[in-house]
Amino acid sequence: MQFALSKRKLESMYPRKSASQIARDTGISRHKICAALEGYKLKGRRSRVKSHDNPYYNVTYPPEFNECLREQIRERDGRKCMKCLKPESELRRKCDVHHIDENKNNNDESNLISYCQRCHQKITRHR
Repeated sequence: MQFALSKRKLESMYPRKSASQIARDTGISRHKICAALEGYKLKGRRSRVKSHDNPYYNVTYPPEFNECLREQIRERDGRKCMKCLKPESELRRKCDVHHIDENKNNNDESNLISYCQRCHQKITRHR
């Protein structure tokens, strides 16, 4: 299989950048970048917050945090992101429901808020 970037070029870029960032910089799809990284057997860089930095990282959601509750919160918030105020109709998917205090076990309606995927990622990245 022919790869879009040489192994040397990827090795120089990858320790500092994620596959998505390399794709944006080079104009090559993220899928092709990931295939090249896998083909060259380069270990992936994780862009997510590590579990030791986030106490709620790998916590499973309790049963009461179900689709019914999430739909109630989306309806309460007018089916729009409460940060950027974009309506769900302009988004490609439903709004995410975020735990304000970041405790996945606190499912009180006053602790839940609707965010679009972009705003939700910005908020959870800065924990």
